[in-house]
Amino acid sequence: MFIHPNLAVKLIPFSELEIIFKKFFLDRLQQELTFETFLSGLPQEQQDRISCMLENEGRHEKLSGADSFTGNVEIYRHMRYYPSELHSHGFFECFYMLEGSCEIEIPDKKLCFKEEDFCLIPPGTMHKVSLFGSGILISFLIQKEYFTNSFNSFLTVQNHMSSFFTQGMYMRNKNSYILFHTFGDENIRKILETILLEYTSHTEYGNLLIETFLSSALMLLLKNHLESAECCSDSFAATPLIAQIQTYLRANIQSATLKSVAEHFNYSVSYLSRMIAAKANCTFSDMLRSERIRKACALLVNTNLKISDITEQVGYTNQHQFNQIFKAETGLSPSAYRMEHTQHSQTKK
Repeated sequence: MFIHPNLAVKLIPFSELEIIFKKFFLDRLQQELTFETFLSGLPQEQQDRISCMLENEGRHEKLSGADSFTGNVEIYRHMRYYPSELHSHGFFECFYMLEGSCEIEIPDKKLCFKEEDFCLIPPGTMHKVSLFGSGILISFLIQKEYFTNSFNSFLTVQNHMSSFFTQGMYMRNKNSYILFHTFGDENIRKILETILLEYTSHTEYGNLLIETFLSSALMLLLKNHLESAECCSDSFAATPLIAQIQTYLRANIQSATLKSVAEHFNYSVSYLSRMIAAKANCTFSDMLRSERIRKACALLVNTNLKISDITEQVGYTNQHQFNQIFKAETGLSPSAYRMEHTQHSQTKK
C-alpha cells in the first residue's frame, strides 16, 4: 500500500529501541526470558541508554490516565515488538492499521487487525497489542471529556456507536470495542494520512485541523461502515435505555429528577433505579451529576456566562454546592477550569 513519502520516511524505519525489542523477541523464542533478564545481560552503559529511550520514545506505551497527556488528542505510532501487557486507559483509544497487520487482545477474545482496519476502545477496557513485524499501527488517544462533548449527536440515535459512547461515559470494566473494516475506502485513508501529516509537521492551527479531520473520519465510519462493524455484543445489548435516559437528561438538565425520568419512561422509581445501577454501573445521581458537570464544562469554555448563571443553567440552586461538586469531579474550581481550558484553546491556535 502506498504511503505518502513524507510519512514513509518517519513511519517505516525501525527505531533503535524497536531493533532492541526485536532481538529480545527472537531471543525469547529460544528460551524463557523476561525483558528484565534480557536487559541484565547487556553492558551497563547500554542498559542506561535503553532506559533513557524508554522514558522518551516509549512513554506512549505507558500512558493510562486522562492527565497523562495535554490537549484533546495525542497521536503516535506503536512500537514494533514492544512486549505489551493487558492494560486499560482513562481515555478513548482508536487504532488504525496503516500498513500490515497485528493482533489486538481483549479478555476472552483476540482481534485479527488487518490493513486499514479501525478500532475504537473505550475507557476501562483491558487490551493488549501484539505487533511483531514491520506493520505500521497508529494510535489516537482522545480525552474522554472531549470525545463525549464532540460526539453528543451520536447519542440521539440508537445504534452500536451511541451504545459505545454511552458505555465509555458510564460503564466500567467492560471489555468492549467496535471494529470497522475500511479496506479500499480512500476517503478515510486520505483523511487519516492528512491527520498524520499535520501531526508530524507541527503546523500552525495543526491541532484544530487534527480534531476536525478526526471528527470527519468518525462520521464517515458511522455513515459507510457501521453495518459491517464488529462489536462486543454483550456490552452493547444493555445500553439503549441508558442512551435514552442520557438524551432526556440533556434536554431537561435543570429540572430532571429520578421521579420525572421514571414517569417519562413509564417505569416505577425503584425499578428505574435498579435498572440504571445494573446497566450503567452507577446511580441516577451519579449520571445526573456527570451530565450537569459536562454541560457546565462546555458553558465555561464556550461562553462568557457568569459562573452564577451557569450554576443555574445546569440545575443547581446553590453556587457553593456547585463549586464543591465541580471541583470534586474535575479537580479544578469552575473559574480555574475556565482559565486553564481557555488558555489551552488559545495556545493551540
